[in-house]
Amino acid sequence: MDSNFWKNKKVLLTGHTGFKGSWLSLWLQKLQVDLIGFSKSIPTQPSLFELADVGKNMTSIMKDIRNIQDISDTVKEHKPDIVHTHAAKAGAIGRLAAINYNVPIILHTFHGHVFSGYYGASKNKIFIMIERVLALITDCILVLSERQHRELVEVYRIAPKKKFQIVPLGFDLNPFLSLSGPCDRFQNNPDSSSPLIVGLIGRLVKVKNPLMALEALSLLKIGREFGGKNHKTIIHAYRQIEKALKEDATFSCFPDFLSTDQGKKTHPIQLRIIGGGPL
Repeated sequence: MDSNFWKNKKVLLTGHTGFKGSWLSLWLQKLQVDLIGFSKSIPTQPSLFELADVGKNMTSIMKDIRNIQDISDTVKEHKPDIVHTHAAKAGAIGRLAAINYNVPIILHTFHGHVFSGYYGASKNKIFIMIERVLALITDCILVLSERQHRELVEVYRIAPKKKFQIVPLGFDLNPFLSLSGPCDRFQNNPDSSSPLIVGLIGRLVKVKNPLMALEALSLLKIGREFGGKNHKTIIHAYRQIEKALKEDATFSCFPDFLSTDQGKKTHPIQLRIIGGGPL
């Protein structure tokens, strides 16, 4: 990392109020970047953006990134050296505004994609074509894993390999690859009277492949792991998706999965509904 390259550069960053955007904003500020953030709002409460006082040393603009006039006016006014976009819609509109006003360097980060699992085949083809065109005006595309890089280059052919950079994971996950705590105790002492509690927290939708987790839980269910020990699985979901879960054939192999009665101990898999918004 060449800190001299970034020093005093004017950078327009979309999505600066989110969790990842806030961390990136702090990092760019440390590199003495003249930073302009563009976001619709602060998406969570509490938020890292507020707790870390991210907006203190930057220009923070709260407008809708999906409004091409707003982002175009911002690019025209501030004349950034670099525009760095995130997410699909913001990435498309932000990059179009940047090329229209001759921004020298355009960056885009993929945090995932919608090329499969979200829409039908026709829409998928349209989104892929749009991203291929946008890649032509993008100087560097950032991805967050080797797998994502391989998909975008080899499967969907968004851009040549040389246009991508992989951002390495910032966490060492090796300590989590071995069992410890209650799981370790349970495996070493299968006669323990305490049930094993397995938690699954997240968006239970097909694109997140919850079936993989349920298939893993089935090993407990049929007794091939942990000596057939009694277990309880608690699945946290949000009320907005409760109906969709009950209608989804993905979960038909687990007839007791959709039990919301916490008092019935006959159901080893429980769905606990909690309020709020999507995880």
